Amino acid sequence: MLIGKHLEYFQVQYKGGHITPLGKPKSGGRRRSYLSFESLEIPMELTVKFLNGKTYLLDVNPSITVKELKQQIESQSGYPAQCMDLAVQNGSTNTLEKEDWRLDQYGLKPGTIVTVINAKPKPMQVFLKNDKGQTRTYEIQPGETVTDFKQKVYRGEKVPTDQMILIYEGKQLENGRKMDDYNIRANTTIYLQLRLRGG
Repeated sequence: MLIGKHLEYFQVQYKGGHITPLGKPKSGGRRRSYLSFESLEIPMELTVKFLNGKTYLLDVNPSITVKELKQQIESQSGYPAQCMDLAVQNGSTNTLEKEDWRLDQYGLKPGTIVTVINAKPKPMQVFLKNDKGQTRTYEIQPGETVTDFKQKVYRGEKVPTDQMILIYEGKQLENGRKMDDYNIRANTTIYLQLRLRGG
């Protein structure tokens, strides 16, 4: 086992959820102490269950965040991370609400069952900065198209949709495509530029 070989190299063992020394170093030997025990991170296996009965096994590090766990679940299941709410049973149901918290902060341990209790699409807030440097807040609905979003911008900015050029992370948002196609993240900025008439 690869992890076992790494532990043996650093003359430590993993037992009972803790990393401890493997006795005394051999005669003339010296423990490789330049790597602390705390920096040896042991992956743990979690069971992820959807309400439709589908189950996935994930090997994750305890120090990853809830957001990173959602991304790993997405890579396994294909379900968008932004649509997930997660919960675990620790005596009582505990919802993993804070996406920037690490799994170990929530007390997750090997064998923990993580349930996707709410997989309903949610609207996402983004910012739009116009050509005058003004910023407004807009919501993007799941499955919304660029054309739909431009209609919202028209109502807010009073700019004809055929004059709009929307830019996100250097890419122009094209009519007919979905906003989801551009991997737009919550609380990020879309830039509005104006197309010159006749251009």
